[in-house]
Amino acid sequence: MSLRGNYPVWLSKTRPDVARGGYLEPGEPGVVLTVELPDAHVLAVEAGYWTFALNRYFLSFEDREAESEEELKQSWEKMFDRDWCESIVNEYPGTNTKYHYLVARVDLEQVLDVTTFIEEGV
Repeated sequence: MSLRGNYPVWLSKTRPDVARGGYLEPGEPGVVLTVELPDAHVLAVEAGYWTFALNRYFLSFEDREAESEEELKQSWEKMFDRDWCESIVNEYPGTNTKYHYLVARVDLEQVLDVTTFIEEGV
């Protein structure tokens, strides 16, 4: 997915509960879009494993550290491998998966619904 210097758009399959708060600063206006996108344009990322890359942790269930910077970075690619993520759930029954989705852009014709809200805070 080429972003051409732009930030990606983060998506979820479930509608956020904006009444719960915590999405924006209190009083800030927000928008929830319902979109329909081709699967080929969407990159799934396992949310829990995303923190491994953010914190520069080796993504492995082996009891060892990465042997190089290259191996460390390659380990993060597993968060995009749905089969690998699901195999960990099978191997460690106390775990689960939660996916977020990334796209390079959302075009106006892909928007099905727009809901506005004002962040009330937590």
